[in-house]
Amino acid sequence: MLLSKIIAMRSKKILRLCCMVSLVLSLAACNKLDLDNYNSVTFDNFWKSEADALVGLSGVFDAYQSQGLAGKNYRMFDLLTDNAYPNNLPEWLEIGTSNHNSSNTVIAEFWANYYNVVSRANTVIYQVGAMPESAIKEEARKRIIAEAAFLRAYAYLDLISLFGDIPFYTEPVDPLGEGKGKTPKAEIEAYMINDLKNNVIPYLPATVPPAEQGRITSWAAVALLGKYYLFKQNWADAASVLKEIIDSKAYSLYPDYSTLFTPAGEYSSENLFEIGFIESGLDGGEGFSFQVDTNLAPIIPNSAWRPSDALANSYPAIDGLPISGPNKSPLYKGRSPYENRDLRLRASLYTNADVSPDGRKYWNFNNGNNKHAVRKYSWYTSVQYRNNQGPQNYYMIRYADVLLMYAEAKNEASGPDDSVYDALFAVRKRAGILPGEQNNYGLDLNMTREAMRDAIRDERRWEFALEHQRYFDLKRWGILDSIIANLDPNQRSFVFTSPRDYLWPYPQNEMDNNPKLKAEGQNPYW
Repeated sequence: MLLSKIIAMRSKKILRLCCMVSLVLSLAACNKLDLDNYNSVTFDNFWKSEADALVGLSGVFDAYQSQGLAGKNYRMFDLLTDNAYPNNLPEWLEIGTSNHNSSNTVIAEFWANYYNVVSRANTVIYQVGAMPESAIKEEARKRIIAEAAFLRAYAYLDLISLFGDIPFYTEPVDPLGEGKGKTPKAEIEAYMINDLKNNVIPYLPATVPPAEQGRITSWAAVALLGKYYLFKQNWADAASVLKEIIDSKAYSLYPDYSTLFTPAGEYSSENLFEIGFIESGLDGGEGFSFQVDTNLAPIIPNSAWRPSDALANSYPAIDGLPISGPNKSPLYKGRSPYENRDLRLRASLYTNADVSPDGRKYWNFNNGNNKHAVRKYSWYTSVQYRNNQGPQNYYMIRYADVLLMYAEAKNEASGPDDSVYDALFAVRKRAGILPGEQNNYGLDLNMTREAMRDAIRDERRWEFALEHQRYFDLKRWGILDSIIANLDPNQRSFVFTSPRDYLWPYPQNEMDNNPKLKAEGQNPYW
């Protein structure tokens, strides 16, 4: 793991105690779990009860709360796609223009934060597994271990998607010891799939009571298993496990897309896995949401990054047809471009048609000739959250993702059938697309596999715009290079060096402090 020179100078006992104190002091706001007496935890008396085990588990959630992950930067992956572009974010711009290298701080921070999740999860799995029967009931032990293993599996899926072959840790690591070399991506996938199937899903409950909101369910783990299969292009298995979630009827689409990404949508019927935040506490807030106060002078929400015109223009009209081209919707009017459109457009982007109830402009779209700003995860309120103290949960896996992952896997496995159409119909209906005379929500009912593939990819773009999905989607589809090559140069100049940029370089500080990884060399083409 990453070892700084300062850490390398510390004794093991002091280092471990500092890590424990740091962990404990960060848990008050962690994932909205009810934890008592966390300030009384010391190095000598920890891992002695089920309450201690829960505190340790909360520390894994807390690692996800980092501003470098779900707390802020995780949703910024769209900045590297055709959906958005960075403004005054030079490290992201370096990646987008293919000028990045192993010293890029965004890359180094993601690496460190993901491995922090892995490290804390491994500690929980080992320590809770070693607790005596007198300290913790077996059912609670297995559940806590399963939750930690789930969080670890999610981190590893992102790591191998970004970096390919990586050091693979499944046990606690001596922070003063040497790191590991590369483990092939395929081996990590196989391990995690087996772990999810045999050590995670069987020991998690299908539902959790309100008092345990934020804890992991078995269906969330099934969805992650399906995502692993999908990323491996193991289409049949992906479709099979994701269909289990659909058939269970345990989840449903939240009825109002425009309020889903506000506090009203937290822990709703749509969210299988979310990272919880509260507006106060010890490092418990987030920095990705935005609050618009209509009483203040207009500003540009989330001005550090901007949605692209290409994203806005890609959304269909409410009849499901595009707004340009030979099949252009008759409902689209160029003088009123945001009327009669897929409602996800204006739920995701601020437009120059947006006004407050009294008719005033509440965001400064004229500043810099901005047509759009980020609206998703924002709401109107006079209460402003600053210094990374926002209260909004971040949604990691939604039921809409389950539906569209299923549709993709089933289509690739055997072509479009009724179940594939039904999945798209459900997502499009929630988006305000009209059913039409044949109840097809703007979809041709005789699509080939290839045509359906394109339709699903478009749907994923609209449904998950300005979240974290598109960068990972374009990479796994192998089309990120062509997407970047076809960007409108009048909007921005992005560059993609193929095939090099399909993987990020290992961070230079990791190479410097991990002799085994350094000896094996950088990622290909770096």
